[in-house]
Amino acid sequence: MLPLDNLKVRDVEKSFMSSKHIFALFNTEQRNVYKDYRFLELACDSQEDVDSWKASLLRAGVYPDKSV
Repeated sequence: MLPLDNLKVRDVEKSFMSSKHIFALFNTEQRNVYKDYRFLELACDSQEDVDSWKASLLRAGVYPDKSV
C-alpha cells in the first residue's frame, strides 16, 4: 500500500535494449515513496498498460509531472 499524498507520475525514457515501457512515481516533497526508495519505476509490456495505470492513478489523485 502506498500513501498517495504528494505523489506524481513521470515518464521514463525507454532504454536502448529494453522492450518494456516504464514510468515512475515520485514524491514532490523529496520524501521516500516506499520504504527507502525515493521513487518507484514501474514497467509494463505495452503502452496501453502504461496508459491504463496512469488513468487509474489519475482517478486516485496522482497527477502527471508537468515540469521539464
